[in-house]
Amino acid sequence: MIVKQTTLIVTENTRLADGIYRLRLAGDTSAITAPGQFVNLKLSGFFLRRPISVCDWENGELTLIYKVLGHGTEAMTGMAVGTELDVLTGLGNGFDVSRGGEHPLLVGGVAIPPLYGLAKRLTAQGKRVTAVLGFNRESEIFLAEEFRALGAEVIIATADGSAGLKGLVTDGMAAVS
Repeated sequence: MIVKQTTLIVTENTRLADGIYRLRLAGDTSAITAPGQFVNLKLSGFFLRRPISVCDWENGELTLIYKVLGHGTEAMTGMAVGTELDVLTGLGNGFDVSRGGEHPLLVGGVAIPPLYGLAKRLTAQGKRVTAVLGFNRESEIFLAEEFRALGAEVIIATADGSAGLKGLVTDGMAAVS
């Protein structure tokens, strides 16, 4: 693991669903070497850094998906394009893509964003990926179409039954063929 402190520039900060945002940053992403790693963002006016899972990275671009849960992530929604951020990158060990098997099953509720980067690398290896994604309600669904665009089979479960299967991700796992 190589940890690197760097400055990244906001290139996008877009609302994807209820309380869910995509933050794209440009700059040195060389310390990120595996899906499942995370970064720590230093936010102006806050003492503690915010740890955010890496959704995807390539060619000097980093994609983070975050959920507004408190004052720090609420402040992040106002970051404009061109904002410079102090970022610690390359944190965490990440996933070992060599251990995926031929038909990996990726299951996520809160932790869906790092699974996208994993699915991207597994499908690039010719693996047949199934992603079971769990949400509370239809208005919170994000990244499902992006997983499908990779060629992954996607099963959606919502707690209230407003989209996909009614229930939890474990119910979606039972639907895997």
